[in-house]
Amino acid sequence: MISVSDRVGNFLKLNPLWEEVLGYSLDEMLSSQYTDFIPPDDRELSAKKISELEEGLDQRVSYENRYLCKDGSYKWLSWKCTLKDGLVYASARDITELKLHQLEFEKLQVSGRIGSWSVDFATMNARWSDEVYRIHDLEVGGPVPVDKEVDYYHPDDCPRIQAYLEKCTEDGTTFDDTFNLISEKGVEKRVRSVGNPIIERGKVVGLYGTFQDISEEHKRNEAFNDVTTRMKLAIDSIGIGIWDWDVVNNVLVWDDRMYEVFQVKKDEFSGAYEAWRIGLY
Repeated sequence: MISVSDRVGNFLKLNPLWEEVLGYSLDEMLSSQYTDFIPPDDRELSAKKISELEEGLDQRVSYENRYLCKDGSYKWLSWKCTLKDGLVYASARDITELKLHQLEFEKLQVSGRIGSWSVDFATMNARWSDEVYRIHDLEVGGPVPVDKEVDYYHPDDCPRIQAYLEKCTEDGTTFDDTFNLISEKGVEKRVRSVGNPIIERGKVVGLYGTFQDISEEHKRNEAFNDVTTRMKLAIDSIGIGIWDWDVVNNVLVWDDRMYEVFQVKKDEFSGAYEAWRIGLY
């Protein structure tokens, strides 16, 4: 969406996309000031950014705020503004879907220590929740290392996560996988990363997802698998068979070794206790 406004806050020009996104006619918006559509809680930030332009502190400012729609709902808009010849030239993009996902993931983070992340391709602004910073052993609220994020993954896993990100960006394919990550402090962690596309008008315009440290769970699973493997080797070495009998339903289950011990073929085994009794005699 494109707009031109004066320093007082009057809209002077708007492209037709504004009607589609907010629901007002162009005449309705052109007869109003842009502050009329901004909720009170967001006006201070918006005014501050425009002041930075007018005072020459920056040639271009970017910020986000909410805009009131004609049906009473709000849309989140991401702005880029410049000042030229006393007029404010701006482009705005509807990022409501992204904001909703962020709020949803923030709730998950509180309940399950799950972090959330997102990146907007238009501005290349990336956002991490506090938990993602903690997993990376970085200061919460610091710059998001967009250019080196993949470098935190173990060298063996870098190509795989890079391929997932490219595939999600190109055709919107989601991913959900586990990786080894090396934090800023050099600590190796097992993480689960989930990525989803943000699609607008059939085009992927950003990504969002969750991030979770599953190191402890991974260690427990490895320990369990190790014990299971050792037990299987021990059982195989001494020729012990394993069986399970459901007394209530009279269902008997054997492993392969039991068939060998009793010299019974699987297709001749009824699975009932009676078959076992006959096999003993």
